[in-house]
Amino acid sequence: MTNPLDGVYQQISAVCPISSLTADLNINKSQWRIAFDPVATLAQRAAAQSIIDGLDVAALQQAQSTRDAAISSDPRRVDLLNRLRTATPAQISNYIDNNVTDLAGVRSILKAILIVLSN
Repeated sequence: MTNPLDGVYQQISAVCPISSLTADLNINKSQWRIAFDPVATLAQRAAAQSIIDGLDVAALQQAQSTRDAAISSDPRRVDLLNRLRTATPAQISNYIDNNVTDLAGVRSILKAILIVLSN
């Protein structure tokens, strides 16, 4: 599940060369900032702004809430957090040494870590 603002960045960069988009679903769109590439024409900049002006922020906020709920309730995240809350550094180290022995183990633990960190 991706961040809803990633799609906004993709839409804007499809019509205008940009280097970044500073946006927060909890603030007014008028405070969002697009860092335009110097080669962006006035027409491209206007097209980019019209994308922002036409966004349904409530729908994006709902998508973000759905994403957050899915991550928060993911059983792998819940399990890992519960184990980490009570583990000592030595226990964590031993767990990694005993359970991450091949590429599949690395992928598994990396996925769990990223799920925990993404919320």
